[in-house]
Amino acid sequence: IDVTVAPAAALNTAPLVAAGPDARVLVGTPLALDGLVTDDGLPAGGARAQSWAPVRGPGPVSFAAPGSAATTATFGLPGRYVIELTATDGELVSSDTLLVDVL
Repeated sequence: IDVTVAPAAALNTAPLVAAGPDARVLVGTPLALDGLVTDDGLPAGGARAQSWAPVRGPGPVSFAAPGSAATTATFGLPGRYVIELTATDGELVSSDTLLVDVL
């Protein structure tokens, strides 16, 4: 008997996202963000994207390159901010946040 076993289909998992450690920075001073996004490469041809966004805080946040995991953020007012790095592989989405105290 000749038995051929088809390989199991690979299962897509969400990208792994690490926004980095919580930080402190002075108002108006760019904060270096060194986020990390890894993905399993599935689905093939998926629309991979990542982006930074403010979640909450007392003022505006500007990102030098919001579509890059490694960028800088500048905060407009003193206070406590939460910012988020989000990534997608075209099917699944994941994110991570970090806390920034702006002095």
